[in-house]
Amino acid sequence: MISGRLASLLRAIALVIFFSTAIMFGGASREGLAAHSVLQIIGSGLLVSATLAPGSSALNRHAWAGLALASLLVVISLMGLLPLPYGLWSGLGVRAQIGRLQALIGADGGWKALSLSPELTRASAFAVLAPIGALFTAAQMRWRRASVLIPWTFVALGGLSAAFGLVQVFLGSEAPVYLFEVASRGLPGGPFANVNHQATFLLMCLPFVFALAGQLRQDWRAGDAEVGRAILLSGTALVLIVGVMAAGSVAGYILLAVVGLLSLSLLSGSRRAQSNNGKGLVFGALFVTGSIVFVAASPQLSNLGQTSFDNTYMSRASLAEGTLQLIQDDPVFGTGLGSFEHVFPLTESPGQVTRIFAPHAHNDYLQTWLELGLPGVLLIALALAWWGHASAQLWLGRVRKGSRLGRAASIATLVPILHSLVDYPFRTPAICVAAALAMALVIHTRTDRKGPDKDGSSPGSKHLNL
Repeated sequence: MISGRLASLLRAIALVIFFSTAIMFGGASREGLAAHSVLQIIGSGLLVSATLAPGSSALNRHAWAGLALASLLVVISLMGLLPLPYGLWSGLGVRAQIGRLQALIGADGGWKALSLSPELTRASAFAVLAPIGALFTAAQMRWRRASVLIPWTFVALGGLSAAFGLVQVFLGSEAPVYLFEVASRGLPGGPFANVNHQATFLLMCLPFVFALAGQLRQDWRAGDAEVGRAILLSGTALVLIVGVMAAGSVAGYILLAVVGLLSLSLLSGSRRAQSNNGKGLVFGALFVTGSIVFVAASPQLSNLGQTSFDNTYMSRASLAEGTLQLIQDDPVFGTGLGSFEHVFPLTESPGQVTRIFAPHAHNDYLQTWLELGLPGVLLIALALAWWGHASAQLWLGRVRKGSRLGRAASIATLVPILHSLVDYPFRTPAICVAAALAMALVIHTRTDRKGPDKDGSSPGSKHLNL
């Protein structure tokens, strides 16, 4: 029989493989559905193993709250599959308009599911299995292992993803280096179909580079190992920033400023080191400026901008306007999880219709409201409160153990939360699994008011190196 220690080690190895697989094959929201199903099956196995197998640390209330939110999402989504009599169904929001169209073609009424896309609702409801499995597996790890495994995995995958994106640019749009049929060809999308999601993932990795650099700075002994890690972290930071800049996303640029400013605070851990914060700020500013100059000066990386502020057909502004119009027609019940691409054409005039269609609203908060109704709005509020409470304990409380890494993880989760205002990162399995792992590190961080900081020493203490 496998011992608890060995079982814990095997789950840690499985988690790294699972994370890598999610990044490699889960970078699209629409393509690769077979890979999505495999990720959900593996996530289910990880969830069962994390909750039942021996060799686990105690799961705290934040982890169980995450499982409760995921379960609530599944329940709300599956309620959309409940059949309703046609007379009741056709009186709910946009269904009246659809009912009139069906009557014109002689379609039979009968009983109909509340969701306007039952197949997509069924498939979308269980997409939560992959991230929740990753969350629970990481949350049950011993802190000593999780504090090393998760940050360094983010750094490694982020660096490889950024490098992959730069290779795509230099090889050209016709080179067979894009993983999806519908992809941002000619742009540094890396393993993602959407170049904006590549920027999101790279920005999620950046805080961990700063956190590990701050930890290295505090424990610096000028040995070969420390010098090697410093070179590795500096090179990875450069590649990540260049990858974000080359992506050409305005949202990515704005988030880079937010992430950069917050991450600079991770370079100093103890009060003794805080006197050098000015040097860290100057170094960070020079580092970011150098990256921008590098992108601007490169003929392959310049002029790669993607985002436009024009309020034209299929722009983010027009998508939001159409989504709000549909929400006004049915603000309570929703149209069913995953139904956006089927109901949004109801807002289009015949003269606007082209071969281009909108699979998402590019505002996940509005799209969730449209698809899940008021229960979806409540779910979003609960999820943000869950994240906010756990993160506030790290930034405002007297956290001792793992404070630097926990704060880095909270910054990482903040990236897709903010990016969801103009995009749909959480509907991409790779981003969702990455956010779950980062959130696991947030809720895993221990609060120890008496003990020393795991990252270093107690505030104000002295270091004695022998």
